[in-house]
Amino acid sequence: MANSAELIRALNQMRRQERARTRLGVAGERPAIAARMGVGEASADDDTGIASPLSENARTYSATVQTITSADGLFSLDYAPVTDIAMVDAQGRVVDFVYTDE
Repeated sequence: MANSAELIRALNQMRRQERARTRLGVAGERPAIAARMGVGEASADDDTGIASPLSENARTYSATVQTITSADGLFSLDYAPVTDIAMVDAQGRVVDFVYTDE
């Protein structure tokens, strides 16, 4: 563009094009979604699932110590990762959480 008058004319032309756009129509009414609820029945002698709450019994740490260093290199932290956590559920069953490096 050679001068400011041409720039102003081009900008005004773009504004006129924006005004010429058509608007979308109003969306029609949609039916309401019916309320729903699921019902579950707990069984005291059921062998499936985990009964809340869980209580921690034991925690096992890795023999290998790992080090985390901050991005700027000023700080570092040595730690032993958790490999296993043994829990007991509300029905007295043992629940093991085993963590791997995969």
